[in-house]
Amino acid sequence: MAARLNNDCINTKRNGFSLPCPALNVAEIRLELTPYIFVGKGEIVTATSNINGLVAFELANEGPLLGTEADALDILSETYGTDASVIVIPVTRLLPDFLQLRSGIAGAFIQKLQNYNCRLVVVGDISADVAGSEALAAFVVETNRIGHHMFVPDRQALLERL
Repeated sequence: MAARLNNDCINTKRNGFSLPCPALNVAEIRLELTPYIFVGKGEIVTATSNINGLVAFELANEGPLLGTEADALDILSETYGTDASVIVIPVTRLLPDFLQLRSGIAGAFIQKLQNYNCRLVVVGDISADVAGSEALAAFVVETNRIGHHMFVPDRQALLERL
């Protein structure tokens, strides 16, 4: 109905009529926000939250595995309109080779988010992977030191670091 009212107003001005535009009753407008975003197959995969003044786009623990550049773009497209600047992904949602730096998956994924000025926080215990790879251990330490992207063991650490 609002679109029709808007078009009527435009048409009356274009046609030179001086009829007033119908008033829109603001009391009739309701805005309902839901923290859930539905993607692809209609499954709930994420919620947005405000963490220390930053809007975080948090993915659920269950859902399809992620890690490719296309996945990064899909996530970024889902953040459109949310003002999210941080994407929080549970480690359980990452492809098995994500933490194998040799695969290049993590680098490409993080770089894609970096290109769009979006931060990544991976939440979960990766201590076994870090213990098994000096390269990963150095990568995690350096990433956390810089602080733009982070690896944190749990939600409490996420809240403290952001």
